[in-house]
Amino acid sequence: ATGLIEPGQMVHELLARLARRLSAPRALVRELDVEAAISKGQVVIRFQPQYAMDGDQLYGAEALARWIHPRLGEIGGAALFSAATAAGLQREVSAHVWHPALRAVAGWPAALAHVRVALNLTAADLADSDFANRLLGMARDSGVDPARLAVEVTESATIGRFDVANANLLALRQAGMHVALDDFGTGYSSLAWLKQLPVDYIKIDS
Repeated sequence: ATGLIEPGQMVHELLARLARRLSAPRALVRELDVEAAISKGQVVIRFQPQYAMDGDQLYGAEALARWIHPRLGEIGGAALFSAATAAGLQREVSAHVWHPALRAVAGWPAALAHVRVALNLTAADLADSDFANRLLGMARDSGVDPARLAVEVTESATIGRFDVANANLLALRQAGMHVALDDFGTGYSSLAWLKQLPVDYIKIDS
């Protein structure tokens, strides 16, 4: 073992330490300034391609957030949203991720029109009764057909009100979007979620 710590691990350990302090949110914003990350353009989008198993045809892509931290380098979206949660900025960060993702999709050539793009949702997104309207409005303003989009709900998300989450997801489906349950099988609520949420497909954790 080299004893080296990866940037993402450093961030998660820092988050854990700060969460144990009474002033965790304020300290966290100082150490991992989410607002600065947004205003300074440190949050970027990477598209992870998805290929069919039969024929290796490109059929989809997942829009992933990456934080280009000035000191820690590139760190993953999990650390970004953990910091956003502590700072109370989950919805702002989600919107900041969706906007450039949708603009990029709108600019893709016609040859990629069949590629469905997946956007990740947080528990805070699902708990917002106006979430579906906001996301559909962003798609409309960007010129992206909702049918080209999917939303992914990770099973690790803590859904407080299934009625609000269900209404949001149903509205997105009615507009043509697909709904996926990500990391299926990693939590105790897998089958319960399938019964309570309008899910089109699942992504099985390997």
